[in-house]
Parts: sequence; structure tokens; C-alpha cells
Amino acid sequence: TNNDNSRTLVAAALPAQGWLYSKGYAHGVRLRSDATTRDVLALLGYLNSIPADWWARRFVDRHLGKRIIEGLPLPAWDETDRARVAGLVAGILLSRGVKEIAGPRPVPAMTEPVARAEAEAEINALALLSLGLGRGEALAMFDDFADSAAAPPSSAREATLRKVDLIGAHID
Repeated sequence: TNNDNSRTLVAAALPAQGWLYSKGYAHGVRLRSDATTRDVLALLGYLNSIPADWWARRFVDRHLGKRIIEGLPLPAWDETDRARVAGLVAGILLSRGVKEIAGPRPVPAMTEPVARAEAEAEINALALLSLGLGRGEALAMFDDFADSAAAPPSSAREATLRKVDLIGAHID
């Protein structure tokens, strides 16, 4: 990918079998064997967040590789945050019919359904806030994405800002 595409970093959970993860421009992230499903899903949520994508595009020229992925700052999520993000990601996966990811790891059932756009906005907000960023930095990040069909639409940007304001008010 290039740093001027609408999105630079797009992560996916592989199905339990049938796929090889390293092929040219696709790279796998190997996790410790004792990584919990919760942490795998939380990482997937973060890697698909606007803050992670924005950070990666700072360093991508033509291809996003291991060095850039390993250089991403990780959000300072506590157990509660990781569980929340994992639950949101599980809801997105289950809504798309994914019941198991590589490992094999069953995708845990969601107790409260949430719309995908709202889930993504909350993940973005939790990532922003845990990286010490707020509304102003979110606006700067959104300005950096190409104006195309694959870029975050204005509704996603507005939903993220609402979540930043809401969650940030509870933190302060």
C-alpha cells in the first residue's frame, strides 16, 4: 500500500484454516501461544483503528512491512478496555458470520449487539484517548486521509468525535 491511499493499514482475522498469511503485500503478526482470544481481538481492533492507520502512514513509502507494524505504539488499555474492544470486534466478526479465527479460537458471543459503525467509533476513541490524544488530534488525523470511498466517511468521523467527548469526559 502507499501512504497516500485512503487506508494504509487494514488488518484481518484469518479463518481457522485454509489461508497462508504471508504473500507479497500481506503480512502476518505472530503472537505468543499464550495470548488470550480477548487480547488477539483487541489487537485486531486497534490495528484497524484510525490512530494505528494514521501512525503507520507516517512511515510507509510503498509497502507496509514488519518494521512499521512492530513500531506502532500500543494503546495503554487496561483489562477493561481490552475486554471492551475485544467484545466490539467479536460483534463485528459474528455479524459477518465469522465464528472462529486462526488458532483455532472461537469468537466469543456478544451480550449486547452494537452497530458496526458505532463499534468502530468506540474503538477509535478508546485508541485515541489511551494514546494521550483527544478531539484536536482526531481532527488532524481525519484530515490526513484521502477523500475517497474507502476513507472514513464524515459520519464515522463524527461518531468517533462523539465517543471521544463522551469517554473523555468520564476519564477527566
